[in-house]
Amino acid sequence: MRCDALCVWVALDTYIRYARVWAAITFPMETNGPLAGASVYSPPLTQYIGPQPEDPMDPVLATLIVYQGNICNADTVDADVVRDKAVVVGPNFETACSQEQTYLAFQSKGAAAILSWSYTPGNMVYSHDGSRGARTRALKMLSLEFAYTDDVYNAMVGTANLTVSLLPDPNVWVPAFASAPYQIFLRWLPACMLSSAGIAAMVFGVVHYRRMHEKYMHDVPESAQSLRRWFEYLQPRLGPQHLALIVESVSATTLGVVAFAIGGFFSTPNLPAPAMLFFTTLMSGFGYVSTIMSSIVWSRQLHRALPTSSATSRVASTLRGDYPWATALLCLIPLAIDTFMSVLYAAYFETSLTDTLNSLMFAGLQIMVSGHLIFSVRAYYKEARLVTFAAANDRPVDSALQGVLRRLSRCALGLSVSMLIYVAGLVVMATSPAFFYSPTGWTLTWSCVVMGRALDSIFRVLMFMPRLIWQSGMPTKLQLISNKSGDNNRHYASGKSQE
Repeated sequence: MRCDALCVWVALDTYIRYARVWAAITFPMETNGPLAGASVYSPPLTQYIGPQPEDPMDPVLATLIVYQGNICNADTVDADVVRDKAVVVGPNFETACSQEQTYLAFQSKGAAAILSWSYTPGNMVYSHDGSRGARTRALKMLSLEFAYTDDVYNAMVGTANLTVSLLPDPNVWVPAFASAPYQIFLRWLPACMLSSAGIAAMVFGVVHYRRMHEKYMHDVPESAQSLRRWFEYLQPRLGPQHLALIVESVSATTLGVVAFAIGGFFSTPNLPAPAMLFFTTLMSGFGYVSTIMSSIVWSRQLHRALPTSSATSRVASTLRGDYPWATALLCLIPLAIDTFMSVLYAAYFETSLTDTLNSLMFAGLQIMVSGHLIFSVRAYYKEARLVTFAAANDRPVDSALQGVLRRLSRCALGLSVSMLIYVAGLVVMATSPAFFYSPTGWTLTWSCVVMGRALDSIFRVLMFMPRLIWQSGMPTKLQLISNKSGDNNRHYASGKSQE
């Protein structure tokens, strides 16, 4: 990293940690107590609402009040209570309405400023409801988001008739979002990885479909071919690998193109806030469904090759697809919860409880599946040496099956490691909040989560990658076929086919 880039990151962390030296919420009338001489870092909530640091203005002096009512409906805001006051409301995303709607509700009643608190004040600098400040940017009422600490916050809300002096601070997240590390690891690299995985999944899915169609045309006489016969032929040949490719082609492509390439993961104003917030969970529910399908493919192939070495626990059997209803619930429940959480975020509703529960659920599920994959890959490699010497011991060797297992084992191992990288990021969020809430910590921690998610998709798709060979008897036609041939191909992965 160049020296100037390093200096920027050091300056950002110094700024956020010692912001009270430069901060613009002060308490000029306080001569005693915790607020005497104190100041609080307070950038504008977004660059599209109210006065900004570059706007010429004098400090705003107002009496601080804490508002407990409905902040989304202007009709319920009492003008006599909030007029000329600095109004403290709850965290920005516990309101169930847009920042613009809250701002206009209080601005119409004559409030001097609206203040919300956050552990990462200013990191929603590019958030907007789609209007890009058309209704709110030119208005004079301040909208600030201040840094939360227990002692200062409790003193602020607990002091009667507290006078505050307000000015918008420069936002430390603007240079953080524009920095090379953020743009590389939280925008363009995951965008390329996810979109490539999604496109590859589409291509592989089309290849498998074409192979099934060609085989259908070969196996079924032309006089007997019909739409009904095609579906009857297709149904027993569909397996979890096809569902995984469909899920990845949609979710990975959408996440890579929309959330990262266009949206920039909160670093650009290209998407309205509801759209960007919807992708906060990184579509983990869809990714988890694809992970379960990949686990079924790998576990069934391993069980077929090494029935005595594969795990026999209830969890292993479920991840092998032996209990269809249990497997369905294991997929659908996390998918439903994750989608519900995404909708909540898109509706501007977020609490520490919902964040914690969702993170704990996916961390636990990822650890469970990754542990199963690691142990199963270990069992495969433990037996691989014995299989290598099978011919000398008069044991039959299925070389085609072993080739498939080698490829799948590498992908399964990579998938398990990427899932643990994802979990490591979640653990840092939960255990090191002081580090996570700094610009550097935010970037590094989210990079672990995002890169883990992107690698998940890549390894899942690679599990079902066809290979190129020249079909015997047709040397001029290059065909994509799977790694297995003959009878093995009829039982690939799902126990039926990889078609």
